[in-house]
Amino acid sequence: MESTTAIPVSSAAIMPPCITDVSQPALVKWMRERQEYEDAVDARCATTGEDKSKALRSVKNSFNRQLLTTLCKLEWGTTIEEVMEERIISELDTIIGSIMNDAIIDIDSVFDAELRTYTSAT
Repeated sequence: MESTTAIPVSSAAIMPPCITDVSQPALVKWMRERQEYEDAVDARCATTGEDKSKALRSVKNSFNRQLLTTLCKLEWGTTIEEVMEERIISELDTIIGSIMNDAIIDIDSVFDAELRTYTSAT
């Protein structure tokens, strides 16, 4: 007998997480919460037959309005009216990726430097 875990579906509104901070830890937390939100909406739509694309709140509409306005104007060179959903997602991915890539050590250069130091010492 197969056991499956049921995802509870309620008729209550499923609220998306709001982006109020674009720091790396805040965006990682938001991405996790956003995935949970999308999973919950997906489960509700599977039960009700509702169109998922219409049930999901956009990332743009999940943003703190003032923060999005500032990012559009100062960082992305556009306006809140003109910025597209795909651009916002791409910019958020870039922020997360660049911070994560800066934290990753270039092991080849470290190894080369250490190897030179070790061979010079002998």
